[in-house]
Amino acid sequence: MTGILATHGRIATVVVNANTAPPPFAALDDLSWAAFAAKVTGELAGAFHITKRVLAPMRAQGAGRIIYIGSTAADYVGEGRLARGTAKSALATFARHVAAESPRHGVSALVVTPGGSPDASHRRSPDRRARRCPRPRVRAGPDT
Repeated sequence: MTGILATHGRIATVVVNANTAPPPFAALDDLSWAAFAAKVTGELAGAFHITKRVLAPMRAQGAGRIIYIGSTAADYVGEGRLARGTAKSALATFARHVAAESPRHGVSALVVTPGGSPDASHRRSPDRRARRCPRPRVRAGPDT
């Protein structure tokens, strides 16, 4: 980090594409804990360590942006996507926490999820809807 700061004087933006462990594409019945944990840990370890290294200089300079590369894998279920989907979901949650802790120091964090943009035909496709992960709804009131 000191070499980067010495050469450039500051760190404006960091892109974190920390996919350090290949995903084991397997259903839960065929997935070992070791393979699952390696994917989740590998994904988060890279993001964690890079974030820790760049936050201090960004906070000291009063500005910076951290961009995490996410995946639509966090939104789709089935077809052996358990480990990768869980890892990408965890990465998105990690990024939200970093974003919540950092604005008072002038640092922002966000997740960019590359992928196609759904159009009208995408929304009508029963195959795509069936694989989409349902989002829980939170209700407040006497009928919850």
